[in-house]
Amino acid sequence: MADVFFSVDPDQLDLLHQQLIAVEYGMESSGSTLAAYRPLEIGPNADVWNALQHFSDDWSNGLFMIKDNIGRLLKLLAQAAESYRGTDEQIAQAAAPQEGPAG
Repeated sequence: MADVFFSVDPDQLDLLHQQLIAVEYGMESSGSTLAAYRPLEIGPNADVWNALQHFSDDWSNGLFMIKDNIGRLLKLLAQAAESYRGTDEQIAQAAAPQEGPAG
């Protein structure tokens, strides 16, 4: 059987957590751009405006699902980082030299 090496860096989990928050914010702000326009700013034909509204509605629905999944992932990343830090601390405490009775 091959040796398996597994390493986790809790700080990298925290970094991924922050990057996902930034992605989530970027997705939200890009969807709100359409709301800044009025129908006549797009053009005299309502077809383009209606298509953009349809896209915006679909985007909002998809964004809700993605945001829910990102939220769950963010929670798992935070829990994993906390668990790995706790385990590292327990290992360090167990590996530290124990002081015996003075005598």
